[in-house]
Amino acid sequence: DLANVPIAIRSGTASLPVLAMLVAIADEQQIPRKRLTGAVEGDPLRELVKFGTLRGSMAMHQRELIDMAVFCKRECPGIRPIMVNSHTWHNAGASITQELAFTLATATEYHRLLTANGFTADEASWAMSFSFSISTNIFPEIAKLRAARILWAQISGALGATQEGRAAFIHAKTSTFTKTVRDPWTNALRTTFEAFSAAVGGCDSLFVSPYDEAIGRPDEAGARLARNQQLILREEGGIGRVVDPAGGSYYVEGLTD
Repeated sequence: DLANVPIAIRSGTASLPVLAMLVAIADEQQIPRKRLTGAVEGDPLRELVKFGTLRGSMAMHQRELIDMAVFCKRECPGIRPIMVNSHTWHNAGASITQELAFTLATATEYHRLLTANGFTADEASWAMSFSFSISTNIFPEIAKLRAARILWAQISGALGATQEGRAAFIHAKTSTFTKTVRDPWTNALRTTFEAFSAAVGGCDSLFVSPYDEAIGRPDEAGARLARNQQLILREEGGIGRVVDPAGGSYYVEGLTD
């Protein structure tokens, strides 16, 4: 139900045609474009870091990001066309400090690209969202998301954003780096810890990977269990009912600092 459910599509360097297809489906179903919400995850720098090369030039992909941002601003204000990912750094073994530094540097690059092409600082911030991988290291991962918000508020403020424009939309994904092929059921425990950390850290949206993802394409049971893990944490654990549940904890505040 595209009119009422946000959808985020990890599209790599194919974000422009994916956005076009999403809008075409909405038009076909006679859904007003302004009702669409979610993200098309354009992030060419991630593709360059991950594979060492790009299909086409960086200048071409930057032009596509600008075109998507202009289109979404005019036609689909609920769609964020740029997703700044930490996953490549995280899965390559980066420390939390490195992961934050590289991800925020990437976001700064995209922000400057948009403001250099006619966007205000607030509009550039609106066009972007963040996606962080979360490992089983519970308290440091909680602190990581809290620190990401503080740091981005400082960076975007220095780039000219108003108080409203300094808020980061943070998506979280359970880590690929921490998963095992040999004992996949252990992965269900790990993703539960990771999902808990992400929620307590204040993510806006969350993806829990199926326990058998490391083996290959997840089966129906793996996907169902992953959905239920998230629902149990949200509905029975009640984690989402509290704003910043770790706030005020001397240990977590210290880690965040």
